[in-house]
Amino acid sequence: YIIRAASPVKEGGRITGVVVVETVIPQDIIVKMESIQKAFNEYIQIKVQQNPIRFVYFLMLTIAALLIIFLALWVSLRIAKGITVPIQSLAEATETVAHGNMDFRINLKRDDEIGLLINSFNRMLDDLQEGKQSLEKAYKESDRRRLSMESILESINTGVIFFDRSGRIITMNNAACSLLNVERSDMEGSSYRELLGGLNSDELGSMVKHLSEKGFGAVEKEIHMYINGRPMDLRVYMTIIKDAAKKFIGTLAVFDNLTEIIMAQRALAWQEVAKRIAHEIKNPLTPIRLSAERLLKKWNDNAPDFEDVMVRSTKTIVHEVNSLRSLVDEFSRFGKMPRINLEPTDIKSIIEEVVELYSNLKDVEILPSYDPDMPEIEIDKKQIKMALINLMDNAIQAKSWKIWLNVFYNPAMDLIRIEVIDDGTGIKEEDRDKLFFPYFSTRKEGTGLGLAIVNSIISRHRGYIRVQDNKPKGTQFIIELPVGQK
Repeated sequence: YIIRAASPVKEGGRITGVVVVETVIPQDIIVKMESIQKAFNEYIQIKVQQNPIRFVYFLMLTIAALLIIFLALWVSLRIAKGITVPIQSLAEATETVAHGNMDFRINLKRDDEIGLLINSFNRMLDDLQEGKQSLEKAYKESDRRRLSMESILESINTGVIFFDRSGRIITMNNAACSLLNVERSDMEGSSYRELLGGLNSDELGSMVKHLSEKGFGAVEKEIHMYINGRPMDLRVYMTIIKDAAKKFIGTLAVFDNLTEIIMAQRALAWQEVAKRIAHEIKNPLTPIRLSAERLLKKWNDNAPDFEDVMVRSTKTIVHEVNSLRSLVDEFSRFGKMPRINLEPTDIKSIIEEVVELYSNLKDVEILPSYDPDMPEIEIDKKQIKMALINLMDNAIQAKSWKIWLNVFYNPAMDLIRIEVIDDGTGIKEEDRDKLFFPYFSTRKEGTGLGLAIVNSIISRHRGYIRVQDNKPKGTQFIIELPVGQK
């Protein structure tokens, strides 16, 4: 190959000639030039095809990317749906259960953690439904028992009061309100101390204190108290209530009104008195009748010993008549007590006079005590003194070593309380209810009218007398007298 180059020669703007230069190109260079030309031509062809290929590659990459994105979205939605649908079902189920529908269940079966959660939720609903049914059944049964118990409590004549652990009154039936003269609305929810404060009963307060100190078991006692100035005899039973776990839940108090029963017992006692009097009168009548019949027979027979029989029979008749007179006089003295003469009296002076009467006794020590502020009381001094002497005599005959004469004033009830306490042999339980009945005596030589006269005197003063055991031994006679008799 030859490379030739030509260039024009100019003079004064005119071409005056042409210069031609040529040279021979080596073979190796020619080979390289052909190779370069071939590569250049290929480049030109490739450059022409570049845009279509680039578009094809871009389209393929775009399609692949879109497929990957859609596949990822589909997988994500599937995964999200697998989580959100059960969660949404759980939320809907929770809302449904919150509205009280315990029959709802989630019907999804899965083997993963979500399935475990759904199964646990369904089991929880089963347990809740069973618990609800048990509670409803228990509530119905409890409500039935409560209604039955309320009906029973409102139907009985026994007063019932229940205190909780803190001492608040939870339940109080109509009989208790009637017996204690209180309003249920005022008492329920209040403390039992308010009730005790309104009743002013030392014995009832001591029962509550004893039971609270004991902390278990029960206590029963017959007490006498004044409700609105009206004396009442009540049998009070108090017991501690515990639950199945032996935990203290409250105190139950039961009241029975014994006033009418005691009055009926006294009426029956008077019937027995009448029978005994009839028997006592009948006993002397028999020898009187026999003596009269014997006299009549001796008279009709003109018996030689008539005079002797008459003397003996007459003595018998006179003796038995005297016995009858003594019996009648004794009963008349009991039945016709002198009219009481009320006058303001210092009760302390009566106690001092009674103590003075027994000052010469060597084997018995008499211990009087008084409240410092003791008002005067309207009483018949002679009769009250006679009643105290009777009680002192009984205490001495009970082989007492010490006798206490205590006098207290209760300003809340405006009462004078007199206690005659001894440490003697005491009184049997079966005899206690009959002590104040006429012709009842625990001694063979007793007439049985001493305590009956005491009871009559105290009753005519609008007072009350009762008897109870003294601890550790002996007897307490307690007299309560109103200060004013108006």
